[in-house]
Amino acid sequence: MVAFCCENSDVNLSFNRARRNRPAYDPVQVDEFVDDARRAYDAPAGSPVTLTALQIRQVSFALKRGGYDAAEVDEGLERLELAFAEAEREAAIEKEGWEGWSQRGVAAAEDLRDRLLRQPRDRFRKAKGAGYKRSEVDAFSERVLDYLATGVGLTVRDVRFVTFTAQRGGYDEPQVDYALDVLIDIMLAKGS
Repeated sequence: MVAFCCENSDVNLSFNRARRNRPAYDPVQVDEFVDDARRAYDAPAGSPVTLTALQIRQVSFALKRGGYDAAEVDEGLERLELAFAEAEREAAIEKEGWEGWSQRGVAAAEDLRDRLLRQPRDRFRKAKGAGYKRSEVDAFSERVLDYLATGVGLTVRDVRFVTFTAQRGGYDEPQVDYALDVLIDIMLAKGS
């Protein structure tokens, strides 16, 4: 079991070993990442030790029998990402002021909304090979548009764990994934 608690946060991560036949992450990789996260979170402002909410969201670990329970690690990473996003938001507001930070968030939301307002089947680049099934991405895009208009109906967890079927000639996966990352950043910035 590894325990993690940031000095300036109430984020507490502890992971048990997975039971047999349960997905498990390599404990060495997880421990190294948690140590890096602890150093980055507790480092003074302007320190060269940095880690972002986006990097936490995108981290992946090798699967290993008998490792840390994957579900526990994933849940812990969600809490850690939220703590880092909150710290990033506070730092940005301190640097840019409320209005500057707010305008940046509005601009990101408008850019995303403009992309999603394109005609279905034309919202993202076509993949050269297999990509995400267009009809599924388009359906999720409608949910995102509703969220951007109302601020309700979608959670960070919904976005983080959305899956799309592979389809030959579907939407370009990296482009869709980037849009999902932008959406999560918008949601975390709003405190959603």
